[in-house]
Amino acid sequence: MSVQTSERPDPPLEPGWRDRFWGIGADLGRLLETRTAILREELAAKGELLGQGLLGLFVALVFGTIAGLLVTALVAALLAKLFGSVVLGILVTLLLDLAVAGGAALLGARRLSSLRPFDFPETRREIDRDLESLRRAAGVGGETPAGTEPTRGEKSPPDSTEEIEARLREGAG
Repeated sequence: MSVQTSERPDPPLEPGWRDRFWGIGADLGRLLETRTAILREELAAKGELLGQGLLGLFVALVFGTIAGLLVTALVAALLAKLFGSVVLGILVTLLLDLAVAGGAALLGARRLSSLRPFDFPETRREIDRDLESLRRAAGVGGETPAGTEPTRGEKSPPDSTEEIEARLREGAG
């Protein structure tokens, strides 16, 4: 007599709290990577403005120095001959050199004034969207906080886990 054992495969187990915890951690890691990439982009733009502004100030310094060393002697000599006074020729030359250096400094300062070092609008908007998504997923606070309303053309914050995951994949890709 042969004994036949009927082996039934066990049904797949539901993921436990540990698996869910690690899944949330992985999702948060991908979310952090996305937000870091957005922040890097905004920092690059600010770095470009900073570089242009500093370059303008550097040019002002170089040309101020060159004007002070090379052109001053020639202009002073010409103006001294024109005014009939060496002192007056040197004084007018100095004023011209300062005007050129001041103009270059003004251009550099204007570039630096458009730099807002602590304003990261894209990163802030995305973090606000993430926080709202987490609030909705947790069932906390059903209303959208002031200032985080989606603007025209934007999607409203996702309602389901699948939509959050889709956003994470889209941002990480």
